[in-house]
Amino acid sequence: MAPPRIGLEWKVGALMSALAVGLILTGIGAVWVRMQRLAGPALESAVLRAGDQVVDDVAARLDRLDLITRLLVNDPPFRAYVAEGHLPSVLDNLKDRLSLYALDAFVIADARGTTITDTRKPVGGQTTPAPPAAPPSAPVPRLLTKALAGAPARGFWVDPDGAIYLAAAAPLQAGEAAAIVALEAVGHDLVSDLRQATGTELVFFSRGPGGLVPGASTLRMSRSQLTRLLANRGLAAGGPPHRLDADGEEFVAQTALLSDDDAHPAGFVALRSVDRELASFQKIQATLVAAGLATIPVALALGVLFARRITRPIAALVRATERVRAGDYDAPLPPETPDEVGVLAGAFRMMVAQLKEKDEMDAWIGALALRVAGGPREAGEGAVSETSAATRDLPAREKAAPASPGASSRGPECGHDGVQSIAPGRILQDRFRILAPLGAGGMGTVWKAHDERLGEMVAIKILPAQVMAAEPDRVEQFRQEITLARRITHRNVLRTHELLELEGAWAILMEYVDGVSLQRLLAGGRLPLSAGMRIARQICDGLEAAHAQGVVHRDLKPANVMVDSSGGVKIADFGLARAVDAGDGPSRAGVRMGTPLYMSPEQALGRHVDRRADVYSAGVMFYELFCARRPFEASSALALLRAHIDAPPPPPRSLNPTLSPDLEAVLLRALAKDPSDRYASARELSEALDRASTAGAAA
Repeated sequence: MAPPRIGLEWKVGALMSALAVGLILTGIGAVWVRMQRLAGPALESAVLRAGDQVVDDVAARLDRLDLITRLLVNDPPFRAYVAEGHLPSVLDNLKDRLSLYALDAFVIADARGTTITDTRKPVGGQTTPAPPAAPPSAPVPRLLTKALAGAPARGFWVDPDGAIYLAAAAPLQAGEAAAIVALEAVGHDLVSDLRQATGTELVFFSRGPGGLVPGASTLRMSRSQLTRLLANRGLAAGGPPHRLDADGEEFVAQTALLSDDDAHPAGFVALRSVDRELASFQKIQATLVAAGLATIPVALALGVLFARRITRPIAALVRATERVRAGDYDAPLPPETPDEVGVLAGAFRMMVAQLKEKDEMDAWIGALALRVAGGPREAGEGAVSETSAATRDLPAREKAAPASPGASSRGPECGHDGVQSIAPGRILQDRFRILAPLGAGGMGTVWKAHDERLGEMVAIKILPAQVMAAEPDRVEQFRQEITLARRITHRNVLRTHELLELEGAWAILMEYVDGVSLQRLLAGGRLPLSAGMRIARQICDGLEAAHAQGVVHRDLKPANVMVDSSGGVKIADFGLARAVDAGDGPSRAGVRMGTPLYMSPEQALGRHVDRRADVYSAGVMFYELFCARRPFEASSALALLRAHIDAPPPPPRSLNPTLSPDLEAVLLRALAKDPSDRYASARELSEALDRASTAGAAA
């Protein structure tokens, strides 16, 4: 393939340079537009937002003060300390707490609202009863009145000199003390913090007999100048922002009341200087123009350089793609990074690993076919075909049941399956031409047949007549099996078509797979790691499809997994399958459900099973795939079940040192005794296998 005339890096570089220039020009234009609009609604909105921030900050500080007073009044040692009435000691204790809580004052009052202790006064100024904190004619602040009435309160405390405090009061009831008030001064530090947070000038005020009295402020104005500013008639609480002039400087201002106490209202004015706001934007615009002119050529050069760096991993992916097309799966790939290119590289690495696995699987299947073709064949077996996975193995023996002697010539007798003289060449019900026996087991005989009506190969399981006659409920059981199996439509699940009567016998009609069971593949020794990974992923995909339809297999084992000549996998035999919402009772009384060699601990104990039981059975199979033996072996079914319940599996790497630690961890988690410790779904197990595969390939 010829390289492109203009490389991707040049295209991306040109685009980045154009974007950089466009952004600079856009920024200059945006600053100009912003300057035109700033003096209007935008500046007013900024003042409103700043006011909301101040209100929120004040509310948060009041919450903190409220919490502190609650902690104090609910502290038995502190209450006892206050009840003793030794004022110097109480004062010292409160001053220690001022440092601890970073507050400005505590005030303790008696039931009349008279101050007993005030940390703002020296020790000599504390008496019992203490003089009032305000002139005798001054009313008790509303929040203190509420606390004396037994309810916590918070708000603002305004001293006679106009000093404003954030305050929280709570009932105390300790000796003569009836309430305690925590105070945080609205002073220079607080308003400076608020200005830094909001970018807005602030003037706090209280209301005195002659009007609004200025408190702490961030404006560099004298007290008389602030008094004239607050005398502006436009500063009506709650009104819209408006413009005012203060000593020759134009402001946009907004007033907010922070207390509705009739005697001592408090509030603040938020102000933004129009001149200062426009001046900063003018400087920004001038700077942008100068910087833009200087950076345009630099942007062009850097755009190309950055484009080369960005497109380098993409170019590496392109080169790797060409090598993969030529059959080289070991092409170097860029490392995985958190960005999109890294994700693409990871996906490509996984795809290459799967392609490599498929090629190795195909080669291995081909070699197996040659070995099978050169050796003796079972009755009805092709070069790569074997007992159908539709045949149920005897639970007591975990091995495929070969076709009974003479099956290739006459087939089973009537006494076994209820159909007279089944043999190759016979046509059943003018539709199914019998071709060859595929296998026989405890639950019937399976034949390869040709559906003359549809023109396709099928597998027919003839159910045993004795069992069906002795147990009439078996028909309903198999009908349920087919109902469950037909819910699932997936390439990795064997299709089951229908339950039908064939000349006096019950039979199950299903998809024919030209392949071998996984049990037979495992009998040939350990599979190549790539082939095992490919098979394991497909088993997980098939299980996930079944679980998505609410079906749990409950008898997953190698004999129920078919591998066709292309390496495709199909899960079969849902005879023990049960819907997730169905009960866990056995199909027949006294029959243990499942196969002991692959049975989950909870299934062995007769407990509730869900999709995680299939994850365990899959884990046993995958252990066998990668280690050439099952995790548990025993001389009896009871000992085997006990091993599944109690015994830890041998570490997989002790049996196959070529396995990666990541893959070993995946196998051991799938075999966890507690279902909650396993993978929650077949999809999670498949994703873990993918990660282990890519980690092993990278290593």
